[in-house]
Amino acid sequence: MAHVVSVPAHAPWFDTDVHVVAGMLLRFRSIGVWVDAVIPCSADGYPAQLFYATGRPPRIPDDGRYFRLMGRIVPNGVVPTQDDPAQTFPIGVQGEHRVTTDGVLFVFANDRTGYYWNNWGAITLTILTGEEGSDSWQGE
Repeated sequence: MAHVVSVPAHAPWFDTDVHVVAGMLLRFRSIGVWVDAVIPCSADGYPAQLFYATGRPPRIPDDGRYFRLMGRIVPNGVVPTQDDPAQTFPIGVQGEHRVTTDGVLFVFANDRTGYYWNNWGAITLTILTGEEGSDSWQGE
């Protein structure tokens, strides 16, 4: 099943309302541009080695990148308040993730904690759940 959501850049946690079960394959594709202060980018974010070098990494260390779309499965009925790098995975413009626990998919722009106030715009994220589309996107 396909789910389409608009993910705002200013949300530290965005509940997609997509409920998943262990073993499910999630496939992602996003379009659009969002902005980190004055830096426009896609859901792949942008290289920011200077921020890392000066001790200002984003919430989840991400190979020198800032603002990449990230995901995390959170237990049903729980709203995340703390980051968990081990349970967070990159999504970007296109990706997939095999779910290991039941829960709800939350997503966010990987920015520095406390700096979501200067973000604006949104990207449109399409989420395919289950095994459908596991080899290719429908319509391609």
